[in-house]
Amino acid sequence: MTFLCMPLAAHCLPLTSILDNAEDPPESIDPLGTSVIAEKLAEILFPGMTLRMWRIRLLTYTALAALIAERAAEKVGDDSRKQELRLAFERIYVSALVRNRLKGGLPAQATQRLPGSLRAQQAFEEEDLPLSKNNFLVGQAVNGPFGVMARLAQAVEIIGKEDELLHRGEDLLAAWAQDQNLPGLFQERNNGGASWRNKLVEATTEYWQNNAWRSQNWSGWNEMATYLRLDQIGRQERERLIALLESNSIRKRMLGLLQQKNLVQSYQLHGEPTVFEVLLQHLDDKRHPEDVVIHRTVHLINAFEKVASLMQCGFDFLRYVLTEANGQLSEENILNHNGLAATFDHLVVALPQAGQALLGELQNPDTRVLPDHAILLDLLAEICNGAMGCTDRRALLHTLMQRHARVQERKNKGVWIEMGKSWFLMPGFAYKSQNPPEISEKYSHRFRIENAYSFLEDLGLVRLKRHG
Repeated sequence: MTFLCMPLAAHCLPLTSILDNAEDPPESIDPLGTSVIAEKLAEILFPGMTLRMWRIRLLTYTALAALIAERAAEKVGDDSRKQELRLAFERIYVSALVRNRLKGGLPAQATQRLPGSLRAQQAFEEEDLPLSKNNFLVGQAVNGPFGVMARLAQAVEIIGKEDELLHRGEDLLAAWAQDQNLPGLFQERNNGGASWRNKLVEATTEYWQNNAWRSQNWSGWNEMATYLRLDQIGRQERERLIALLESNSIRKRMLGLLQQKNLVQSYQLHGEPTVFEVLLQHLDDKRHPEDVVIHRTVHLINAFEKVASLMQCGFDFLRYVLTEANGQLSEENILNHNGLAATFDHLVVALPQAGQALLGELQNPDTRVLPDHAILLDLLAEICNGAMGCTDRRALLHTLMQRHARVQERKNKGVWIEMGKSWFLMPGFAYKSQNPPEISEKYSHRFRIENAYSFLEDLGLVRLKRHG
């Protein structure tokens, strides 16, 4: 296979998504655009999952929220208000779990990594203020529990593209309702599960229409916290959730591999990179055809991460030198700066070597088996081409800045460093540490391994030791 490493048109890149800044680091602050590539590689191994997904039971909540929103829209007679009603129900749900934890009714694990929990806690502690658009999550439709899980929920077909409840979602809810002794959840008779469903629909519509936040003695607070706490999944619900996760063969294989004892131990001791090293030892493409894809993807990840970490090191060193110089230096002074020279001299050897290694992985014939590989391989070829061109200090400097400028333009953002007669480090982008960055070839991105282990632990499929 021969690759022509040419610049990639901006329209070929996917748009970055809004992240939940209450739970995760700001991955969108990505000056060299490597996170987009890492996400595409991770998507091959764990399709539908994202770095913001931690608690698998929020899939069940997502199905219930879709049901409540549909029934509430019917009650108010306006289907166009379905999303607003779903967001209103979501604020009630998050408040239910958080208030019960604050009162001692739930352990911390029952609400850990629940999007919006900090805002709900603040509101409850301020005389139980109703949660609203003004005091809950910014961009709730994307950053709330439903929005965080929507991509996976659509991938496993519990909700549709319009966030409507699908048959698999009804099946999941039926299993959950049976575990919770809520029979008849979908019936029209006002008893059992239907009665409880109608209680939530009424609370949602009255809150949405009249800002009628339920009082602290409302029974629904305790019931939701009991039925939908994040740390206790019923037997039948658990079976349905596992089946949904295993509906994709590669995701199923990856989750099965992660349950191997030595992979669990490796993850606990050393984190994601060593998990990939151990995982390769378990692959057997004669028994598992998915292992061809997994094997190729892991090798691409290893080669890509070496290039990405070295490039990030060079960019960080540039920021460090400019920060030390009060944000301004000429190009010649940058190139001859004592603090930069040794690092750049190392990088002009290491980066072309890393780029050549990545090119070797790209040219492997098995790379063509990767799903939806065209855009991914273009992105990898672009960064590979840049790395191999970093043969001297000036070439390295300009490669970093040209890539940064392209990435920022694609995001409709300004550059962090203005180039000219003097180079200016823009306000807000100073290097934070007083010590220079270390040259490192370690992983600089996450690949959903941690999220997968969180799912597996909630499902009782692995047991992780807690430290501190």
